[in-house]
Amino acid sequence: IVCAAAAFSLVACGDSGSSSAGSSGDTNETNDSSSVFECCLNGSFYDCPDQDALNECGEFDASGCARDSLRDDECE
Repeated sequence: IVCAAAAFSLVACGDSGSSSAGSSGDTNETNDSSSVFECCLNGSFYDCPDQDALNECGEFDASGCARDSLRDDECE
């Protein structure tokens, strides 16, 4: 997971989608190219559909992302 933090309570995180296979076989991770793009802007949590929307959120524009107030506590 790649995370960047800056002033004004901004944290932008994006998962590159890469995973390493474990030798134990206990994990059921699949590399199906589904990445997670999450952004915190001024204490508010957002789910972003793609890297472009995440980048815009990192530039203080979360209009391309979906607000998830139930996860605001992750932005502290």
